Amino acid sequence: MSCTHVFSTMQGAILFLLICIQLSISDISAQSPDATRFSFIQYDKNILAFPNGIGSYLPFYEKLQTLLSKGEGPVNIMHIGGSHVQAGVWTEGLCSSMQTRMPGISISRGLVFPYRAVGTTQPGDYIVEFGGIWQGCRNAQRDSDCALGLMGISASTRDSNAFLMITSRPNGGNALRFHRLKIFCEQDEASYTMSFPHDTLAITLRDSANTYTLVEFSRTMDTLYLQLSKTDSAQHSFSMYGFRMESEQSGLCVDAIGNNGADLPSYLKCDLFEQQLQAALPDLIILSLGINDAYTRHFNAEQYKNNYRSLVAKIRTVAPDCAILFTTNNDSYYRKRYPNVNGGKVQQAIFELAEECHAGVWDLYTVMGGHKSINQWVSARLARTDRIHFTSTGYHLIGNLLSEALMSAFMEYHNQSDSGD
Repeated sequence: MSCTHVFSTMQGAILFLLICIQLSISDISAQSPDATRFSFIQYDKNILAFPNGIGSYLPFYEKLQTLLSKGEGPVNIMHIGGSHVQAGVWTEGLCSSMQTRMPGISISRGLVFPYRAVGTTQPGDYIVEFGGIWQGCRNAQRDSDCALGLMGISASTRDSNAFLMITSRPNGGNALRFHRLKIFCEQDEASYTMSFPHDTLAITLRDSANTYTLVEFSRTMDTLYLQLSKTDSAQHSFSMYGFRMESEQSGLCVDAIGNNGADLPSYLKCDLFEQQLQAALPDLIILSLGINDAYTRHFNAEQYKNNYRSLVAKIRTVAPDCAILFTTNNDSYYRKRYPNVNGGKVQQAIFELAEECHAGVWDLYTVMGGHKSINQWVSARLARTDRIHFTSTGYHLIGNLLSEALMSAFMEYHNQSDSGD
């Protein structure tokens, strides 16, 4: 992404002042109605904790401040999790809340995947249409032996006339707008030829590391239309791992990565994870893994921490300056009947990891009310009766709370920077 316009110093100062005022106002307005309606939520605990200081967050905060004050970007945020993230509503709530808090700043989706084509949960903010028969492979499948990358899922077809089309859902928030497309896919002599009927002038090339196919469109696109065809007798299939849409407009880009049932080992077995992470390079990565790891009567906290250490090592090999934010598990029940005491064990493990990894923590477990609080969320129709997942309203609320904690921490950094502390 490249910046198409740069604010003058005066314009940047005025914009940043307006955003600071908006952040203060939106924090108050966001809390007051919910504080009256949902007394079980611990709003005073809705903060980011930094057990080992904010040093690792300085590159992210500096980039965010540059975006807000000068209009120079992009700033990339990545959110990784299981079913909480795959459905898209948590991340959608985060984005819509941040948009309210940062008026005038573009917030767009980066990574997308044709989940519907492989028969799994489709995020609600974009529509997938497809032709041909597609086979899916997910990192949460214990017996999967397919190649997997950053998104932890793949789609393959042997239909030479297959196609994929991805468009924004009407009234679904920010429309998809992109000038550049990165396609994480196999691209060899056996792969079908790709074409883009909506822009016959598009230029396609393979990156030097052979990680993705880059498509440069001749104009800004609002629809991804990928058509496959067989142009050589050696071609017999096509496999892909996701798309990343990139815009020339400066702003905030949010990548959501989620797979139903995924735990930490699910992502550790994605052999192409680091390669493809290099093509996204997050400034902040939010890690919301643990609800599936802890869905057991025999939770091993040390093994859980070791798995997270391995994932953090993968991330920092590629993006050493990336800020990391761990989120604790939500309160939940085991088999709908038994309060899951592992929520508190995960919470303790996360704080220990954050101190060790110089990372931040958003303690959802405490904010939502702690042990057995999921029952109050169910009664308020914020959580489903499985006592694990949330309703759409609940996910949006969680996204709003996370946005508030993120931006409050940033404003505290900004204020301290201004005062010279």
